[in-house]
Amino acid sequence: MALKEQGKLTEAIANYQKALQIDPNYTGVYNNLGMALYQQKQFPNAIAAFQKAIALDPNWAVPYNSLGLALGEQNKWEEAIAAYEEAIALDPNYAEAYSNMGVALGEQGKLEDAIETFQKAIELAPDLAVAYNNLGLSFYQEGDLEESVAAYERAISIDPNYVEAKNNLARVRRELQWRRVPTNDPQE
Repeated sequence: MALKEQGKLTEAIANYQKALQIDPNYTGVYNNLGMALYQQKQFPNAIAAFQKAIALDPNWAVPYNSLGLALGEQNKWEEAIAAYEEAIALDPNYAEAYSNMGVALGEQGKLEDAIETFQKAIELAPDLAVAYNNLGLSFYQEGDLEESVAAYERAISIDPNYVEAKNNLARVRRELQWRRVPTNDPQE
């Protein structure tokens, strides 16, 4: 795992594969292998690794969540949602799975469902900055800029270095300013 965290993904993958030669039933290694492959954008191989982890331990929620991530990268949103639902069924307090499912719902244009799902993730893990950022994006897509700002601000208060949330907040604030600028158009 240390190599993966250092960004040495090729070495990490090789080590995971060696570990699986020693113990081909090591579920955690399959999930870690899948995540390393996912980070290398080798999504079909990552999916296969997650599916192997699930086959070995169908009662472990983590590889279902991981599988959902990889399926989402391939725009297989229905399958991703099914994977997240399975993760949540196994672990009803799995905030990250709720947050990830919210992304998939948002990608399908199901914004109200996405918002509810992000709110559930936040209820379970009030310091999950990514859920607030994604909640802000869903509010933005619905046209609720004030709620969007509040969600982005909360994400940044949790993680002051969250660049994506800062950029999203700046974009929404610019749009709010633009909407408030009076025009000199006599027709208005």
